[in-house]
Amino acid sequence: MLKVFLLIFSTLSTFTVLEVAARIYGSQAVFAWRDYRGQALNLYKMRLPVQFDPLLGWIPKVGYSTTDNKWSTRVTIIDHGVRSNGNGGNEILDKTPILAVGDSFTFGDEVSDSETWPAILERLLHKKVINAGVFAYGIDQTFLRLNMLLKIYAPDTIIFSFIPHDIGRAAYATAMGANKPYFVVSNNTLVLMNSPVKIASTRPVTTLHRALGYSYLIHKLMMRLNPSWWIQGYKWNENRTDATGEEIACLIFRELKAMARQKKVRNVYVLVQYHADLYPGLQSRVDRVKACIDPEAITIIDLKSPLMEVKRLSPEKYNAFFRGHMTYEGNAFVAENIANSMKQGF
Repeated sequence: MLKVFLLIFSTLSTFTVLEVAARIYGSQAVFAWRDYRGQALNLYKMRLPVQFDPLLGWIPKVGYSTTDNKWSTRVTIIDHGVRSNGNGGNEILDKTPILAVGDSFTFGDEVSDSETWPAILERLLHKKVINAGVFAYGIDQTFLRLNMLLKIYAPDTIIFSFIPHDIGRAAYATAMGANKPYFVVSNNTLVLMNSPVKIASTRPVTTLHRALGYSYLIHKLMMRLNPSWWIQGYKWNENRTDATGEEIACLIFRELKAMARQKKVRNVYVLVQYHADLYPGLQSRVDRVKACIDPEAITIIDLKSPLMEVKRLSPEKYNAFFRGHMTYEGNAFVAENIANSMKQGF
């Protein structure tokens, strides 16, 4: 009996030491009691500056201004969930705005307000740039947000940005544990669904999942070893659209052309951004969507070629562009490419 007790005590002690070490290494509170599965798989529990929005699913939290976030960077959110450019007294010669919409690469995950590419572009052009990017958005949400903000800001230029993953997100009814609006296709026309949006409920399905989810060490191990089993029971990405992301994206860009004409927007750009590895398996998806865009009405700025050229000439410089999302150096590269493409437009 004593041997059994000592074995159990030794096992629990070893696990406790490893758990504490894992939490310290992962910058987690040592004595916290939380379900790490739920925290990781719910957009609203990821230390993001986020608030629920019944029309878009979520937007950046208005009035948020702190460095106490998952990136420990300065993030300031102003009216309509727009991110501040942090440019202080920067002189803006032309106040007719450029409206930039997109996902986390536009919002500027992992960098401070003044280090996003919209903020840098504003300094380069001396022209107001509105950063309306939102983390985890699909092309569908980006389009809906653009439609709303056009009425508020009346820009003369639009930059509609996306990464390859955003095409797939357009086919989701649920993304990152959060419900979102989505489109279905009827007679080659987009039909908006799940609007207004309801907050998603998430819960584990087994007692084992519920118990083990409170260990940060086990959570990190299982997300590496068998994430499909580990996240079961949570709504993560759910497809109820009965359409492909590419089909929806093509119809969205058709609508974008008509919308820009109706709102008398002078310049429309579609910006294609990428993660560090460029996800070559998704390139065919990007190419098919690009083929749907009318080049007479919309200018495409695809960063793949300029990024690959930097990678070929200087791998060190290329690697410095990324830290999961883009660093200040990477965002400066994006802004410079946009500014060069816009020279003939202004």
